[in-house]
Amino acid sequence: MNDFQRIVQTLDKRVLEKRDETCALATVVATKGSTYRHTGARMLIFSDGTMIGAVSGGCLENDVFERAVKVIETGQPQYIVYDGTSAGSEASNDASNDALTGLAMGCNGITEILIERIHGAEDGFIGSVRDALSARQRTCAATVYDVSDASVLAGIHAMVQENGDILDNFGEHPFAEALRTLVLDWDTFTMKTQEPQNIMLEQDGITAMLVLEPIPLPKELVIFGAGYDTLPLLDYASMLGWRVTVLDVRPLMLNTERLSKAHTIKRFHTETIPETVAELGITDETAVAVMTHHLERDAEILHCVLPYKPLYCGLLGPKERFAKIENLWNERGYSLAEKLVKKIQTPIGLDIGSETAEEVALAIVAEIQAAFNGRKGGALKERKRRIHEG
Repeated sequence: MNDFQRIVQTLDKRVLEKRDETCALATVVATKGSTYRHTGARMLIFSDGTMIGAVSGGCLENDVFERAVKVIETGQPQYIVYDGTSAGSEASNDASNDALTGLAMGCNGITEILIERIHGAEDGFIGSVRDALSARQRTCAATVYDVSDASVLAGIHAMVQENGDILDNFGEHPFAEALRTLVLDWDTFTMKTQEPQNIMLEQDGITAMLVLEPIPLPKELVIFGAGYDTLPLLDYASMLGWRVTVLDVRPLMLNTERLSKAHTIKRFHTETIPETVAELGITDETAVAVMTHHLERDAEILHCVLPYKPLYCGLLGPKERFAKIENLWNERGYSLAEKLVKKIQTPIGLDIGSETAEEVALAIVAEIQAAFNGRKGGALKERKRRIHEG
């Protein structure tokens, strides 16, 4: 589950509990060197001590909380720089290194954090994020921080949609139009790279930093088959915030209570598999798990799914079973490009010695997570680059 999803979910839940109170949002707006969390990481802080999410590996959270309480009280945003590169000291915009010594930062890097007050679930920025996630609409969020002129507040935002529409609270300050122009100039690049961009704006003697970042949409997983082994996979995927579609030919298996964590539940028929697959909207960002336990049905599903070039396509069962599926394709005169066939992960999942349904589900979701992040799923011990480096 990405931080935006977690924040929106938390605030919406508090509304249901009659607790739509003002709180603070801490955002990692920039990093340098080795840091536990990267640009875009967010933590929600409530005055009762509740903290949702994290901005570090645990070394900064207490200090951020103390500052967040003041932000909630005053409404004045705070921008802090935590520097773990100078003999364990940390620096901020309003304190010397010595004032923050003792946080014992575990990472040898610099983390810049903006803390701002937000007005619960009905905050304008949160509402825009919620709308983007709900509509699965590609949107970039721009946040202003480290401003040299107090009349231009840090913590002002813009939301830019893929079609170029912009919604912001920059106001009517002379600096505002320059901010809008800069955001629009950079949003196409950010949308394309899907990576946060830190930008400096200098105009009329005023300087400000902006971080422009794409709002990550929930990951999509399509599961063909609603057997007992689908349930733990659905549990894990739901925990990660993925939107899951579960399909089966058996109406009794598609009980909404049984599959309550699925976003979409759909019945299909063997003779209409091509039409069913076409309706799913599978893209190169979709993961597909085929686990119906029915050989001919799996053969037809794979034949229809692969041309859509899903990011991940896994088939339950041993290698010998897939050989039988290839024989069925040959018998039916099906022709699939070799590069598409090679994308099928079968046996499905990482090699962790799985046996039970829960263990198999863990292996599957780990392999899919690696695919989503462009990783191979090997041991971190063997990794040559930094853990959080792409």
